[in-house]
Amino acid sequence: MRGRRRRRRDSTIALVLAAVVVTVALIGFASALSKRSVMSIVFHPSANAPAPAAASYDHFAFSMVWLALHREPALPIHGKAAYLVDVDSRVVLWAKDADTPRAPASLTKLMTAMVAADDAGSLDKVVIVDPAATSIEPSLMGLTAGERVTVRDLIYGLFLDSGNDAAEALARGIVPRDRFIRQMNQKAKSIGLTQTQFVNPSGLDAAGHGMSAHDIAHLAAYLDRYSPQLAAIAATKDISIAATDVHKSF
Repeated sequence: MRGRRRRRRDSTIALVLAAVVVTVALIGFASALSKRSVMSIVFHPSANAPAPAAASYDHFAFSMVWLALHREPALPIHGKAAYLVDVDSRVVLWAKDADTPRAPASLTKLMTAMVAADDAGSLDKVVIVDPAATSIEPSLMGLTAGERVTVRDLIYGLFLDSGNDAAEALARGIVPRDRFIRQMNQKAKSIGLTQTQFVNPSGLDAAGHGMSAHDIAHLAAYLDRYSPQLAAIAATKDISIAATDVHKSF
């Protein structure tokens, strides 16, 4: 049995959430590039706003007003795609090939966490770790088959360790795995992700598995607004999970 150790935040998920949740100070900096200002369209949704029904989801769309009225700043971004947005105003500040689906890797896990939380009903629900979840390639939380772990602790392992085993445990331990994957795609469609297709819960490269930069930003913004418990877990820098009589320490 391993000794107790701290789970440290996965940098990929943390960086995306940090980049999407751009501060008002950045809006002010961008406004300084021109005499025009986007501050007039800023609004501040409540921290625990109810998620909108699919039919009314259009109000969550991002605004391209800034890009239409201003020249895009020259940013030293060498990646193939990028999307910078302020989630309070929904204003897009910069974009690069944002609508082309690409392999999202562990950013898939944002959706995995949301669907698992929906299915579980409570983050305190206990999941029995399926043996198949422990044979997946790294990164890993370090689960052992048969352990009983709460959805909450699995999501800590999902976000802080980028645990592929945690992703599979969540996808197999609440509902059947094929149903879970269908729910991921249904959730994506219902919240307005139009360039997204999931074939696994971990983000390991697979044919047909992809998200656009726009959809990644959209998903992160949705989680930040409508899933405060998950956003709080994603913001955690490190945590120790003590051993119990049904699982080791993590």
